[in-house]
Amino acid sequence: ILSPAGFAALEYAIPEPLPRLQAAQRETLAAFSAVRFLDSPADLVENPLPGIAFGNELLDALPFHVIEWRDGRWHECLVAMENDAFVWQLDPSPLSPALQTILTDLPGTFPDGYRTEVRTCFADFFQPLLAALTSGLLIWPDYGYERDDYYHPDRTTGTLRTFAKHRAAEDPLAAPGEMDITAHVDFTAAARAAESLGCRPHPLRTQSAWLTGLAREWLLAQEGKPDIAGLRQFQTLTHPGHLGTRFHILEMEWPA
Repeated sequence: ILSPAGFAALEYAIPEPLPRLQAAQRETLAAFSAVRFLDSPADLVENPLPGIAFGNELLDALPFHVIEWRDGRWHECLVAMENDAFVWQLDPSPLSPALQTILTDLPGTFPDGYRTEVRTCFADFFQPLLAALTSGLLIWPDYGYERDDYYHPDRTTGTLRTFAKHRAAEDPLAAPGEMDITAHVDFTAAARAAESLGCRPHPLRTQSAWLTGLAREWLLAQEGKPDIAGLRQFQTLTHPGHLGTRFHILEMEWPA
């Protein structure tokens, strides 16, 4: 828990390129004076400072490629038009070098028709954040797995999901522009990309393990004088049936 003096010394910078969302953030955080609203992390590069870059459920919103194992090799799935409707179409062309590099490291033997997702943009995403920091941490809570679990041969339809009006589905072509599209995070790929830029990734932990470690002193202080409301909130964040094991935390030091 930060002291009042420590909190007063902090500045919270929010890079948000979408004007509508930035306006909502400005309204929500109007009572806080130490908040800076930016269009891009690049706006911080001229005056880098020590700090923490973090984003809750941000990595799973980054763009990804959909790929399918068919006839003994990987194909990228492209979107085509057929009978006035969008459909998936396998690209017969060779994969891009960036995709091919990642796919050569995938474990296991895959059945025909196995479909999954690959992100090649982690390094491009991390680089401007690192340029804005002289030192510090990067913290990414999100849904996802390490590589062996993510690309398990039994996970034949990948992790791509859509959400609209709090309802989940799996076909992103059914109502384009009317739903959010996401896929889980390959934390191995994210960690390796950050490591290539000079970060030192910590071991991946569940949200439960990560928060319990951070809250050790607070939890010990609950003996005798428990904060009932605070403990209930903590249990929601750490319980295996809620968010405790569904979320993982990728934490990285910068520089290594």
